[in-house]
Amino acid sequence: MQVTLYTEKTIPQSLTAISERLHQKGTSTRLAMDGWIEKSGSFAVSVTTPVIGKFSRTTRLNGKLERQSGITVLNGTVAGGVDSRGRMIIIGALIIIAVALILSGNPVLGAVLIPASFWVYVPLKGDYHNSAVLVGEIQKVLKARSTPPKPARAQSSAKAASRSTAAAKMPAMLFESDDDTEEDEE
Repeated sequence: MQVTLYTEKTIPQSLTAISERLHQKGTSTRLAMDGWIEKSGSFAVSVTTPVIGKFSRTTRLNGKLERQSGITVLNGTVAGGVDSRGRMIIIGALIIIAVALILSGNPVLGAVLIPASFWVYVPLKGDYHNSAVLVGEIQKVLKARSTPPKPARAQSSAKAASRSTAAAKMPAMLFESDDDTEEDEE
């Protein structure tokens, strides 16, 4: 999954914020994160969470920070996983294929495919949960948004300039002539 986030922090400020978050210990509300950063703006952060029982999944977000027109842009990739409906469809398809293999005379392949569906389930569910956690943590740390900020200064100065020229063209007061009032009385 491609991730693009926008922040007003500079690249060094962003890298410092990510580094500080990596050094924080995990709590009940914030998961422990692992990773590395480079001065060039590249970084990777990862999180490990339990999926089923003792089976856990580690997901990594790799990113690069770049400065574009006064805004820091984070371009990154993270394994997205699959939502619960998609997981059920995939596992259902694997089980149907396994049953078809068993009925067609290949019981060994069918028997191997059924436990393989469990091994597929762990990364699909783990990556789905972990990718949301990683993107959310990076957004909090960098105070980033998924949409670029609007250039407020450029718009406000353009509006102010248009107001000043419009005000210069308009007279301060408009007086009605006495001729109009006499016609109204008749």
